[in-house]
Amino acid sequence: MACFEAGWLEDTNIALYFELLSQELLPNDLKGHVILLNPSVAFYVMHSSSIDNINAVLPDLSSASCIFVPINNNTNLDSTGGSHWSLLLVDCQSRTSTHYDSLNGANNAWAERASKVLGDLLFGSGGVTDVYKPMLGFSSVPSPQQVDGDSCGIIVLCLARYFILHMLSPEFKGLQDFRTLSLGDIQVDPKEARGEILDIIQSLRKKVTEEKSLNRKRTVQSLRIV
Repeated sequence: MACFEAGWLEDTNIALYFELLSQELLPNDLKGHVILLNPSVAFYVMHSSSIDNINAVLPDLSSASCIFVPINNNTNLDSTGGSHWSLLLVDCQSRTSTHYDSLNGANNAWAERASKVLGDLLFGSGGVTDVYKPMLGFSSVPSPQQVDGDSCGIIVLCLARYFILHMLSPEFKGLQDFRTLSLGDIQVDPKEARGEILDIIQSLRKKVTEEKSLNRKRTVQSLRIV
């Protein structure tokens, strides 16, 4: 948890937060349609030359309408690392992807690569659809900019939660909203954002613990009745 308080976020930190958002924030009717990709899987997508191997590590994308892809500029295939995180949002319905980068598009090339590979997997021959339909577009749009050297991962987490909450709001008209949202002028205070993320993690973890405890009590009660 110390990484959330200060410093660079590792793959495992982003994976934990994405898992909590997926399990505890997404309603059941969106699970399977909104995919938050594990950072290690996203890294493999960008660097593997084997479509079969990539397919083997990807979650089921057959019902996906939207995929959140954490982008990292790490080039060392033997270990985690890198120096910058950004977020790619793939709209499977319009076959477009949108990139949000807190360092003026520094990860654009990596994001575009991930977009192309996922497009080939989702819409290429032998993919989710039988007819080849290439990705129609990749765009890098204005995003909140970091004011220090290590809050890029924090901004990725803030954006992911912001987009999911927007999906759940009555004002949500469709994934095209995310291509037109004006986010470039939004300022993210790193210290404040880290505190909010820690609070969210602790709250979600508490909820999970309480639900598990309740389920255990129900199991014990049912055994007693039997």
